[in-house]
Amino acid sequence: AGRWRPAGCEGGEPPSAGPMAQHGVAPEARIHDEDFEECDALLEDRVGEGWHLFYKGRDLRVRRRVTEGSSLTEVRADCEVPVPAQMLLELLTCLEFRPRWDRYTSAIEKVEGALEGTDQDVVYWRVKVPLLADRDYVYVRRVTLDKRTGTYRLVSLAAPYGRYRPPVPGVVRVERYLSKAVIRARGPSCCDFRLLASQDLKGALPAMLVDLLASTGLGSLAEGFRRGCEAFPQWRAARAGGPPPGPKVSRHRAPGGGTRSDSGSEGSGADGEEEGLQEGAAPGSPARDR
Repeated sequence: AGRWRPAGCEGGEPPSAGPMAQHGVAPEARIHDEDFEECDALLEDRVGEGWHLFYKGRDLRVRRRVTEGSSLTEVRADCEVPVPAQMLLELLTCLEFRPRWDRYTSAIEKVEGALEGTDQDVVYWRVKVPLLADRDYVYVRRVTLDKRTGTYRLVSLAAPYGRYRPPVPGVVRVERYLSKAVIRARGPSCCDFRLLASQDLKGALPAMLVDLLASTGLGSLAEGFRRGCEAFPQWRAARAGGPPPGPKVSRHRAPGGGTRSDSGSEGSGADGEEEGLQEGAAPGSPARDR
């Protein structure tokens, strides 16, 4: 209890319910409500021990935790971002814009035909890894919003949708991947962002190589993220065809299965019920029901 479980379940069969997502593979190819519980641990700094400060920038801290002799890597990031919470959510979920701020992304796109009609998306993502073969991912993504507190929670998990994107020769498929993030509004023009990410890049990587990959990757990614935050509003406004479609956003369900409303009361809520960010809405404008 209190320690965030890394992706990667060594030995035995993983559980069949939602907590399986803690091992970095989505159960039943879906993200369950309970998979968002550790997002609350992020807000309360209950993410276990063993983290070492690796990168420190302007309002940004990146920590990592390494398992010696393993290809498992864990990263934790905390920062204050000078954009509205909804704008940051759109930046993080806009697949079209990602390559503009993340130089390691060589391809990323929504997988059409998977989980259609639900509050979740399936994404294909290919990244460049210094000194190693490219890695690619097929993962399922779900976003929730607690309107009462202005908090978005994002969970991404490797999912068995390889039939839509078969393995590519020379590219290593990452099969255990987990990302949990929280965006919490601090006001109309700034927000807090917290992230926990774990992945198994496959292959026993020496500690020295892990250090090298981290040193060349995390700092660059962090600075790219900051530049992306600065450039996204202008890119969004000038994009041909208008702002990109917003992500699917469902209501955050409080512990016990209730749905949290603006007043904090709980309702039942259907599993497929979703809210969408209004396309073309001004930054920071509330989500609306579709």
